[in-house]
Amino acid sequence: MYSIGEFAATTGLTVKALRHYDEIGLLQPASVDQHSRYRRYEVEQLRPATIIKVLREVGLGTEAIRQALESEPGQVLSRHRQEVLAQRESEDAVYARAQEFFTHLEASIGVTVQDEPAQPWVAQILRLTTDEIERLNENNQAINDLFNQQAEELMVRLQEHDITVTGHPWTTGRMAEGREIFEMLTVYPVDRPLPMEWGEADTEVGLLPARRELCAEWEADPVDAEYGEHLDPRAVLFLEEAHQRGALMEDPANAARTGMREDGGRSLIWVALTVEEQG
Repeated sequence: MYSIGEFAATTGLTVKALRHYDEIGLLQPASVDQHSRYRRYEVEQLRPATIIKVLREVGLGTEAIRQALESEPGQVLSRHRQEVLAQRESEDAVYARAQEFFTHLEASIGVTVQDEPAQPWVAQILRLTTDEIERLNENNQAINDLFNQQAEELMVRLQEHDITVTGHPWTTGRMAEGREIFEMLTVYPVDRPLPMEWGEADTEVGLLPARRELCAEWEADPVDAEYGEHLDPRAVLFLEEAHQRGALMEDPANAARTGMREDGGRSLIWVALTVEEQG
C-alpha cells in the first residue's frame, strides 16, 4: 500500500488535493488508521487518481469528473472537448465583432449636405417600456422581427387605401410624453399628404418640411446586425461630425433617420439629419 505522500508523488496529485477528494467522496483512501488517521492507498486506485489529474488539467469540474469515473472517461472528455470548441468559437466571434467595430470606428465616412423637398409620410409606431427595450437588446432577431412586422402591417394599409410609397422607408425613435415610453417608428414616404385622422391609434402621419440635411451612407456587411446593444460605429462617426458642424439640435423631434437601400446588388445603410428647415 501507499502512504498519502507516496501516492501523491506517484500520481502527481498533491497531498492537499488527495485530502480534499477524500472529503468530497471523489477518491477515498483504501484505509484510514483509526489512531493516526493516516490514509493508505492501493495500486487499484492509481488509475482513478491519474484520471482525476488528467481531467482536472483539461478543465473539468468535480461533478463531471465524478461522472467520468462512474462511466467512460474518454466519452466525458470528448463531450468536454466539444463544449470547449463551441465556447472558443463563440469567443472568437465576439472578438471578431469587436475588432470589426474598432476598424469601422477608426475609419472615415463621407458626410454630405443636401437640400430636400417637403415629404409627406406615414409611420407605424411601436411603443416600448424601458424594460421591454432591455429585453429586446438581448435578442437582435426579436427587434428585426418587430420592425418587419411593422413594415408589413403598414404596407398592407397603404395598399388598401391606394397610397403609393415614393421612396425608401426609414426608422427613427423618440421618447413619448412623460419620458417613460420610447416610440420606435417605421416610416414610409408617400405620394400625398394624409389627413391626421388617417389610420389607427398606432399610426401617425406627417410632413417632413423642405430642409437641408446632413447625409451619409455605407455598405452593409454581416457584422451590422451583430453589434447588439452597441451603436453602429459609423453612426457614431456621423453624429460626431454632425456635432462638430453644429447640426445637432436640442429639439428631440429632430432625430436622425436611418434606412437601407439597394444599389446594384449592394445593400447600403443611410442616415440623415435635418440641419435647418427651409421655407
